[in-house]
Amino acid sequence: MSLKVGKPWWEPRYRNQDHIWLWLGEPDPHPVVVQAAGIGRLLNGGGPYDWEYESCTTTLLRELGPGLRMSHFFLSLTIVLSTFWLDTPLLFERDIHRFESDMKFANVTTTIAFYLWVADLALLAVAQYLVRHHGAPSHMCPGCVPFLRSPTPLLREERAKQPQTTWRTLSRGFFALFFTLYFFLGVASVHTLLSQTYTNRNPWFAALLIFNALTMSIAALEDCTQVGSPWGIQEQSRIAAVLISFRAIYLVSQTLVFTACAVAASFPPYECVEC
Repeated sequence: MSLKVGKPWWEPRYRNQDHIWLWLGEPDPHPVVVQAAGIGRLLNGGGPYDWEYESCTTTLLRELGPGLRMSHFFLSLTIVLSTFWLDTPLLFERDIHRFESDMKFANVTTTIAFYLWVADLALLAVAQYLVRHHGAPSHMCPGCVPFLRSPTPLLREERAKQPQTTWRTLSRGFFALFFTLYFFLGVASVHTLLSQTYTNRNPWFAALLIFNALTMSIAALEDCTQVGSPWGIQEQSRIAAVLISFRAIYLVSQTLVFTACAVAASFPPYECVEC
């Protein structure tokens, strides 16, 4: 007696170790998503597009990414809540503008850095919510953790046929609230870190700002490793894949550059007037 083995649930739209559009499950994927998938392939060893193989680098990034984003959330929450117990509140105590005549270009650099952070946090929050909104809700505990993706064995056309349940409604409401809070807390904390670094020349806040920038970069690389495959971001939400890919490739790099320039402008070399 022979056993009849059915096809995998992702076929025929997906095929492993084949053309990029079969690995992404899209006949015409967005160019920025293709670029992000290429970065993910390089991080995975530079071989073919293979979702069954995971290099040490990919594993490390996927383990670190969600935790680093949660650390940024709790850091932002701590800065905002510290307003209620510190004698001198940190939140919006200082501005990202200095009035010295020789600091006008530094003012522009710091302002650009701040608004790049705002755009970065906005794209991240919207994209992560779309992943949760369009993905199948998980009843397992790990699937309820923000930034920790829960793979689903359903294609998007099958998920669209599923009935709206109370659990799905509550899940979407929770993640909408969380990512909205994540955005506003992140903006408030970045403004505090930049202003304390720039106008107060506080090296500890400069170190926190640099730490945030580095963790943001590592988490963005992790996003590139999560774009393709039937369990990837592309399958969860095509719009989210475009937003996350654009952010990881173009926005994060610019934010890093201007953040570094803002930190450098905060601690200019001193000149001896009497010399």
